[in-house]
Amino acid sequence: MIHKNKQQLLPFVYFLLMAVGIHIYFFLGDFHFSVTGGDSVDQFLIFHSFLHEQYQNGNLWWSWEYGLGGDIFGPFLYYYSSSLFFWLSVLFPIDSLTDTLYMKLAMSVFKSFLAMSFMYVLLKQLNRSTAASIIGALTYVGSVIFLSFSLYMEFVTDSMVFLPLLILSFEQLVKGKRKWFFYVVMAIIVMMNFYYAYIATVFLIFYAIWRFFFTHQSFRWKAFLSYGFTLSFHYLVGFLLGAWSFLPAVYQFLQADRFQKDLHIPLLFESSFYKDILYGLFFNVTTITFPALTLFLLLIGFFIKERELRLRFLFVVFMFALYSLPFAYSAFNGFSAMQSRWRYLFVFSIALYTPFVIDYLVQKKKSLTVYVIGFLLLIIGFLACMNDYFNQIGENSIRQILLMMTFVTFGCLLLLNRVSSKIAYVLFVSVVSLSVLTNHFIYFKQIGELPGGGSGLIRKGSPIETIDDEEEQKVIEYIKKRDEGLYRVLWHPQANHYQQLNFSQHNKSMLYHYHGFSSYQSLIPENLSSFLKQDYLTLQLDSLSQFSEVNQRLFMETALGAKYYVVPKGVAFQPYGYQPLQQLGRYTIYENQHSVPFGYMMTNYLDSKQFKELNVAERDHMLLQAVVIDESMNALKLNEVDRSEQFVTTLVDSMPKVKLYEVEKATSHQYQVNSEGKLSIPIPPTQTTGEILVELRLTRIDGGEFTIKVGNQSFLKRAVDHIYSVPQETFVINAGIHDRLSSIDVTLTPGRYEIQKLAVYHHDVTHYANRVQELNKQRLDVLDYENNQVKGKIEVIEEGILTTSIPYSKGWHVRVNGQAVEPLEVNHAFVGVPLTKGTHIVEFTYHTPYLREGILLSSMTLAVVLSVHFFIRARRKRRVSF
Repeated sequence: MIHKNKQQLLPFVYFLLMAVGIHIYFFLGDFHFSVTGGDSVDQFLIFHSFLHEQYQNGNLWWSWEYGLGGDIFGPFLYYYSSSLFFWLSVLFPIDSLTDTLYMKLAMSVFKSFLAMSFMYVLLKQLNRSTAASIIGALTYVGSVIFLSFSLYMEFVTDSMVFLPLLILSFEQLVKGKRKWFFYVVMAIIVMMNFYYAYIATVFLIFYAIWRFFFTHQSFRWKAFLSYGFTLSFHYLVGFLLGAWSFLPAVYQFLQADRFQKDLHIPLLFESSFYKDILYGLFFNVTTITFPALTLFLLLIGFFIKERELRLRFLFVVFMFALYSLPFAYSAFNGFSAMQSRWRYLFVFSIALYTPFVIDYLVQKKKSLTVYVIGFLLLIIGFLACMNDYFNQIGENSIRQILLMMTFVTFGCLLLLNRVSSKIAYVLFVSVVSLSVLTNHFIYFKQIGELPGGGSGLIRKGSPIETIDDEEEQKVIEYIKKRDEGLYRVLWHPQANHYQQLNFSQHNKSMLYHYHGFSSYQSLIPENLSSFLKQDYLTLQLDSLSQFSEVNQRLFMETALGAKYYVVPKGVAFQPYGYQPLQQLGRYTIYENQHSVPFGYMMTNYLDSKQFKELNVAERDHMLLQAVVIDESMNALKLNEVDRSEQFVTTLVDSMPKVKLYEVEKATSHQYQVNSEGKLSIPIPPTQTTGEILVELRLTRIDGGEFTIKVGNQSFLKRAVDHIYSVPQETFVINAGIHDRLSSIDVTLTPGRYEIQKLAVYHHDVTHYANRVQELNKQRLDVLDYENNQVKGKIEVIEEGILTTSIPYSKGWHVRVNGQAVEPLEVNHAFVGVPLTKGTHIVEFTYHTPYLREGILLSSMTLAVVLSVHFFIRARRKRRVSF
C-alpha cells in the first residue's frame, strides 16, 4: 500500500520539478519574471503591490490613492480582488516592487504545478494511462501560452488552473456523481474573475453539446432538451454560489467607459495568418508552441476510425476552426473587440485529445513507419517551400533546434512497435518534457534579448526595481507631513522620469500613496471618463483605460481640489495662483493660494441641456460659478446662474483667418498637410490675462493616426480601427495663460484632413481669486476621513447643493446630522448633497455596489443547497431504518 501511494505521488513530484524547470531561466539568470513596459508594469505590477498593502491594512472598499479616488474592490475584480492566489499572497509580507516580482515568480511556479496536477487528475479520471496523462498535462501547461500569460497577465492563468477541474467536475456531474464538486468549482471560477468565467461558460456549453453526442448514438430533441435543462440548473446553482463577486463585477463593467466604439469584425484574417499557422504552432517559439509530438498526434488523428477518438478529434477540429476565425475572438470577448486571451481553450482541447491517441498507438502496437516517413516528407516539403519566407523572418537557429526535436520525436515513433509499452511511454514523456523545457528556455531568452525600454524582461538591479523614486517619495512625504488634509496633488507632465523605462506615471499615486489626478485601468467609470473627455475635452491619451491630469486647465484643477503642484527643476512653468513652497532635489513644490476644499456650497445651478450649449471655456468657467444638474433635481429651487457677465471671449472662430504653410486647401473643409505643414492662427490683442484654449474638430480622411501639436502640447490620435482608440473628433489644447500672444501655430502629421471647426477662446482669470474666496465662505471643513469615509462640518448661509469632487457612485451613502440623505450626481460625475441653512455635520460612507446583494444571494443559495442535501440524506436514513 505504501509503495502504491508513492507511485501515485511520483507524477506530482515530477510536475513540481517541471514547474521549476520551465521557470529555470529566472532562477539561474539575471532577470525578474516580468517585462519592462506596458500593462505588465503600468497596471498589474502596481495593482498587485497597491492592493496587497490595502487589503493587508483592512481596506477593501475605497481609496483616494488612484484616479480621483475609486473603488478598490469592484473594478479590480477583473484583476485580483477575489483571486484565491492573490489572497494567498496577502498572507506574505511584500515591502517593495521587487518583493512583488519575486512573489509573481513563486505564484507562477505554484500555479503551473497545480494546472499540470489538475489536468493529470482529469485525464486519469477519463481512464488514460499515467504516462499519457502526464503528457497531456505537460502539453497544456508546456505549450508556452501558460507561461506567456503568467509573465504578462498573471491573473489570466487563474482560469487556466481551474479549467481542468471544471471539466472533471462536469464529467462527474453527467455521471451522477458529486454534484457538490461541480458547484464548488463553478462557484470558484465565477467568483475569481467574471470575464474568464464567461469564457469558461462558453467553452462548457460547447463541451456539453459535444458530450451529448458522444454519449448518444442518435439525436432526440426530448433527450437533448432534458439534458440541457438539467445541466443548466446545476450551472445556475454553481453560478449563484459565486454571485457575491459576480454582481459587483458586472455592475462595474456596465458602468465603465467600454461601449463607445463601433467595431468591424472581418470574416477572415489576412492570408498571412493562415500561412503562418503550422509554422507558428510547431516550428517557432511564440505564445503558443506545442511539443513536436503533438503535431504527429494531430496528423494521425485523420486516420483513426474508432468512434470515441473520431468524436474527440472532431471537437479539436471545431476548436481549431474557432482559432482560425476572427468572430470567435470577438465572441469570447463579449462580442466586443477581438482578443486572443481565450486561446488557452484551444490548447486545452488539444491537450485533452492527445493522451487518447497516445494510449491508442501504444496499446495497438501498430507500425507507424509509413505514417512517420510520410509526415516527415510532408514537413520537409513544407519547410523547403517556405524557406525564403523563413529566411526573411530570421530565427534560423531556433528553427533548427525545433526541427531537431521533431526528428528526435519521430525517431521515437519509429521504435513504437519494437519496444515494450513501458519503454514507449518513457520515450514519449521524455521527448515531450525535453520539448517543453527547450521551448520555454528559447521563449524567455528571446524576450530577455529584446532592447531595454521595449517589452524585454526586467533585469535584476535595473532602475525598474526602484521605480518608486526616492526624490519623488520625499516630495510626497514633505507634502503629507505638512498637510494631513483631504486634497489633490498635481505633477507637471514633464515630471516623468520613467520614460527611459517605458513606464507611464498614470498609477504613480498608487506607489507613493497620495491623492492625484491620474489612472490607468480597464474599468474607469463612464461618468468620470465622459466628464474629462467629452464634457470638458481635456487633453488625454487616446485610450478608454487612461486619464492623466486635466491639461493644466486652471478652473478644473481648482474645482477638483488641487492644492499642490510639483514641477521639475528647469521647466519654465509656474502654475497661476500658486506660490513656491519648497525645493526638493530636482523638483519644486508649489502651493495653491486659492484652493477650494473637497466640498463647497453652490447656490446657483445650470441645467444640463443649457450646459451642452456652452463652449469648452464657458464650461470651465461654470465649474466655479454654478452646479450642473437636471432641472428635475432642483428640489431646493436654486437660482439659475446669471450668464450676462462675460468672462470668455472667442478670439478666432473660423478657418479663413488662419494662415496656411505647406498646407493646401482641397475643398471647403478638406486640407492636404504636407511635410512641415502648419496652421498659423493670428490672435487679436486681449485686455486681460486669460487662459487660451484651442479647439479643433477634425478627422483624417484615411482614418490613420495623426499628431496635433500646439506649442509644447501634443496629442496622438490613434487610427480609427485601433482596438483601444476613442471615437473622438473634437480636441481642445490648452495653450497656457497669456496676456500677450500674437499667434498660435498648429502642426499636424502630413496627410489629408477634414477640418470642420477651429476656434480659439480666451478665458479671463483675473476674477478667479475672488470667485474662490466666495466659495470658501461656505466650505466643508473635513473633520476626519478614512479610506471609505469622509466626515465634515459646514455652515450654510444660503441653501443650495453641497458640491464635492468625490466621484459619484451608487456606493456612496450620505448622512446629514445623522439622517440618511439621497446623494445627487452633479456636474455629471460627482457627489452632491442638498442642504438648507444652518450648521450641518455631513458624513459620506462608501461600500461596493451590489456586494451585499451578491453575498445575500450566494448565502441564500448555499442555505438552500445544504437544506436540500440534508433533507435528502435524512430521508434516505429513514428509509434504511424501515
